[in-house]
Amino acid sequence: MPAYYIATPEQITDMDAMQEYAAHPPAVVDAFGGRYLVPRGVTHTLEGSWDPGFMVLIEFPTAERVLEFYESEEYRPWRELRQQAAKTSIVVTQS
Repeated sequence: MPAYYIATPEQITDMDAMQEYAAHPPAVVDAFGGRYLVPRGVTHTLEGSWDPGFMVLIEFPTAERVLEFYESEEYRPWRELRQQAAKTSIVVTQS
């Protein structure tokens, strides 16, 4: 059953590091069977107070593959770079 990784930056403190980060995870995502549905989509809030500005949406074959990607040695240096450069909310959902 497909699972979806949704990331929304809340506060970016180092834009240069975030630009470096953005260039590297796609190969790792691909290696874990993921595919970007929305690589950096601008959002428009229709109701409520959630206004992330933009988000990333990635589809993986299963929730287990999302976790394998997120916890992998291949992604770890990029995850750590992102965590230093921005505060981000990340959720995983399944249909």
